[in-house]
Amino acid sequence: MLLVSEKFDQQYNHRILLRKGAQIDVLQVNTLLTQMDNAGILSRIWEKYGIVSPVNNP
Repeated sequence: MLLVSEKFDQQYNHRILLRKGAQIDVLQVNTLLTQMDNAGILSRIWEKYGIVSPVNNP
């Protein structure tokens, strides 16, 4: 028998970390993420892994 809970067991908040002096900076990472979101790439990733988009779900 399988029981599916109505409440979350765990919740993760992932972030992107850059080391000081990295070849890519925060602005470039944010630009890439914005471009991926605008192109629909991020939504396909969220869907593939069953994640509700953090952008569209405040």
